[in-house]
Amino acid sequence: MVWEGDDPIATITLTAYVDVDNRWKPDRDPEALWHPEDDPADALYAAKMMIPLAHAGANLGGELLDWAGGRAYEAGLTWLRLDAWTTNHRLHNYYRRQGFRHVRTVESRVSGTCFQRPSQPYLHGRLKTEAARPAPEPCQAAPHASGGPNCSTLS
Repeated sequence: MVWEGDDPIATITLTAYVDVDNRWKPDRDPEALWHPEDDPADALYAAKMMIPLAHAGANLGGELLDWAGGRAYEAGLTWLRLDAWTTNHRLHNYYRRQGFRHVRTVESRVSGTCFQRPSQPYLHGRLKTEAARPAPEPCQAAPHASGGPNCSTLS
């Protein structure tokens, strides 16, 4: 979660291969997004990146992706990976502009266009990792809400 003062303004979810759901795991699904030859355990997977329109155009998405790549780098992983809806070509172009390379498209999946870029140190310094803040009231009841140590603030 990215905060500006007390206001949440962006979010991204990072997942290690050991924690991803069965839909991505090549040993459990013949139409997996990532294959054994991709070495799926050598990456962090970015998902659920959201930025309100009020903050569009400030390269906050690029900053989040750079931060995520830095987290992968710090974990000793080679790749930051993500997938996108197969029909969202504007988003595909956005990821390419952010330095991602198209790996494959699994046409049978709605979100089957796979991208990756090498992890690298996060040097921009615009986002700072700090202890998690309490979740806003509606999120506290959500089963997936977990105030982990990887929240960020905009400086």
